[in-house]
Amino acid sequence: MAQSSRLCPNLWTRKSTISVTGGVFPQRALVPIMRIIQGKKVVAYSWFTEISNDGRTLLGHFATDVPAQGTVEFGYPDQLGRASAKFQAKSIKRLDRKQLGRDVVDVTTEYLKRKRGY
Repeated sequence: MAQSSRLCPNLWTRKSTISVTGGVFPQRALVPIMRIIQGKKVVAYSWFTEISNDGRTLLGHFATDVPAQGTVEFGYPDQLGRASAKFQAKSIKRLDRKQLGRDVVDVTTEYLKRKRGY
């Protein structure tokens, strides 16, 4: 008899996705990376990164507790470069947690670390 597993919804909003436009982002066989830096320190990595089919939009999906500000870097494991984009967390419109179901998982940095085994 197969056991059923219940999937918990994750708290993802379009507002925790950083979208960068205004350039051409190359598609390669490697998985793209997006991260936020402050000075020379990396303060956040995206959970996953997507490039639009036409290569003109870069989407980095981050945890809900992103840092207050920083500069976006984009690239591949063997080559990272800065996108000319500054990030400000105060522009994020948060969902009202009271209106969400109790089974919604808040995808924070700590949650991602546990899931990745860090």
